[in-house]
Amino acid sequence: MKTISNMEKIYYKVVKKNLTSAVVKGKGQVKYKVGEWVHAPQWLRGKGYHLCIFDNPINAMYYAETFGAEIWTCVTKGVKKPPLFCDLSSLEKGILEITNDSWIDGTLMAEEVKLIKKIELEE
Repeated sequence: MKTISNMEKIYYKVVKKNLTSAVVKGKGQVKYKVGEWVHAPQWLRGKGYHLCIFDNPINAMYYAETFGAEIWTCVTKGVKKPPLFCDLSSLEKGILEITNDSWIDGTLMAEEVKLIKKIELEE
């Protein structure tokens, strides 16, 4: 049987319509570019926090609907489980504040993300 050895797993990234972070603003915000590798700001990477992605479209859809955002398929590098949840609004000020909340089911982190194709959601 033949195998596909170079196949990349598809993940799902939720972003605003202007291709910036869906929730985080200010010093934690990331600007995405279709077809280009992007990573989190250095101050977050140094603390083990990277770009949030989803491992399935259902959880991505829930998150996108909550924040009025879009879903894109993406390929990634360095995927891992996220560290402890942090207050996303504190990232705007460049502060990493750990909280007792938890990540949405299906949330992972990736060291690098490349947006591939926007998923068109039905109204």
